[in-house]
Amino acid sequence: MSKTILVADDKANAVPRRAGHVTAVPETLSLGGIQLSVESRTVKSFGRPVSLTPSEFDLLHVLMSAPGKVFSRSELLLKLQGNIHAGTERSVDVHIRNLRIKVEPNSSEPIYIETVFGIGYRFNID
Repeated sequence: MSKTILVADDKANAVPRRAGHVTAVPETLSLGGIQLSVESRTVKSFGRPVSLTPSEFDLLHVLMSAPGKVFSRSELLLKLQGNIHAGTERSVDVHIRNLRIKVEPNSSEPIYIETVFGIGYRFNID
């Protein structure tokens, strides 16, 4: 089933490619004290390596790719799992909590992975 999802994504991206509007995905995202390498799938928080699960990495990548943009739980779940939902929207909350423990300087007072009450989450760079 994942092949079907990838094919659908390729078709969705084909029009911009044909129109000459290809945006390169940066190999490394560095925001605040967090560095994420897409190619090697590694993360460093304030210079120290952080071990993330594949879902945590993908979630952090989505958030860091659009800093300041608010994502609802359902949007994040869709980006992580496609149309196949193996969990509930609340499973996103668990991943967010685990990410905060691993990458935030103080997980009880997060400065990067911000909750937007009643909506979802965003990567804050202010």
